[in-house]
Amino acid sequence: MTSMLFLHGATGSAKQMQDFQNILGTRVTQSYCIDFSGHGASESIDEFSFTRFVHDIKVALDTHKIEKAVLVGYSMGGYAAICAAMEMPERIEAVVCYNTKFLWTEATAERQCRMLVAEKIKEKVPKWASALQKEHGDKWESVLEKTAAMLRKNALQNWLSLETLKTVSCPVLVGVGDRDTTAETAENLLVAQTIPKGQFFALPNASHDLRDANLEVIELLVERFLALHNIL
Repeated sequence: MTSMLFLHGATGSAKQMQDFQNILGTRVTQSYCIDFSGHGASESIDEFSFTRFVHDIKVALDTHKIEKAVLVGYSMGGYAAICAAMEMPERIEAVVCYNTKFLWTEATAERQCRMLVAEKIKEKVPKWASALQKEHGDKWESVLEKTAAMLRKNALQNWLSLETLKTVSCPVLVGVGDRDTTAETAENLLVAQTIPKGQFFALPNASHDLRDANLEVIELLVERFLALHNIL
């Protein structure tokens, strides 16, 4: 009996992963999209952290009485999935990451944080501001602030590094859009080569935006990956 949890990206929510669930969730016994704490329909919290997000994954597993699950994470969700695989390997059967930035520096964190300023978004990208408010309600500006704070803190702490990635014991499929300037193809390939049971794919003509992803191709690749490891 195979179960899947779908994990959204930064500033996203469970709704962001519904198309993924519609495609991949049909291959397993049960599947769920979850909101990380402070996102979407969940209650606001004081601080975002990957420690908290790993706890959210554990709570979801316990709530749905799932002994082991395949985690499918987009962007930040992929990072949280790898952290969960390191923290509770007995609960994670496999991980699929798409467009995840794994290796952070202070400089890369600051570049991302410059795009998370609510006033600039309202002024220059009002459609995104409206979408964020629809997704998170009145706490949308707080989501941006807390995400930026987490990125800065994580760049200093570095949960994931090439050394720690060597300790990931479950199979991991690492995917990236070949036009993603955030996650970057070369970095994702290196990560897949570093993880003992890592595999890699790149989608042509796809940016970081999840809407660019060819879900039918991803479905085929994930199905083959899980079958190779006798999970499906």
